[in-house]
Formats: sequence, structure tokens, C-alpha cells
Amino acid sequence: MKYFLLVIVFFNTLVCMSQNTEAVSPPPPSKTTKPIFSDDEDKIWTKVEQEAVFPGGNEGWRNFLVANLKIDSIADFIHAPDSLESISHSVILRFIVSKDGSLKEISVEKTTNPYCAMEAMRVMKLSPKWIPAYQNGRTVMAYRRQPFTFYFQNE
Repeated sequence: MKYFLLVIVFFNTLVCMSQNTEAVSPPPPSKTTKPIFSDDEDKIWTKVEQEAVFPGGNEGWRNFLVANLKIDSIADFIHAPDSLESISHSVILRFIVSKDGSLKEISVEKTTNPYCAMEAMRVMKLSPKWIPAYQNGRTVMAYRRQPFTFYFQNE
């Protein structure tokens, strides 16, 4: 019953306010008024209109990985059962892309092999600046997740 009464009171208030025919101008802007987005200037976004991307897109990322991954350095530590022709390991890294594109707080979110995780972290730290994320027409800091999949073949 309380909810019903509150709705009626709110509706009556709106009706009474809408019947006011007097023109009211907004107050003049204050000189200390903050910009619209000042409250979230240091916010780290999890969902954005445009994700942060590696310069050159997927092809640029692929070229960067080919040039910088050292699979041979960890291959000796990866042991696939003899019954398998190949084995794969996945790593998901989580990091923050800053407004200037630099990467911060790189961490392993998930991995199936610690050696692969160490190599993924090493390569991510070598990464050049990314193109930052956009929200409401401006660059923002945003979290990003980057998967890696390592394939190893038995000889």
C-alpha cells in the first residue's frame, strides 16, 4: 500500500509542476563549475564505446608477436604426451591501457602453463603504446584482456 501512495504523490507533484506556465531561466553558470566528465577523469572503464587496439590492428599485433615471441626458449619446458602430435596452452593477460596508450598493471588472469604465462608477460611489456579506448568522444583509461595461444608440436 505504501508504494501505491508514493506513486500517486509523485504523479500529483509532476502534474502540478507541469501546470506552471511561468518561464524560468536556468541559473548562470558558476565560474567554479567543473567540466561534465571531471568526476570520472581517473576512472578505469571496463566497457567502452571503442576498445583500445594495438597500432596496426590484428595484422600489426600478429607481426609484433612473430618478431618478439621466443617460443624456443620455453619449448624445452613444455612436455606433450607422446600420444599427441601437438599440444596448446592458453594465457589471458589483463592490463590497463592509459589515455596516452601506455600499458599498466599487466597481470595473468588465466593460464594453463606458467612458462607460457611468463613469455606472454615478457612480450606484453615490450609492446609499444596502444591506441587508447574512447568513451563519449574522448580517450579514457580502460581495462583490456588479451588472449595468447601457444601451439607446440612433437617432433
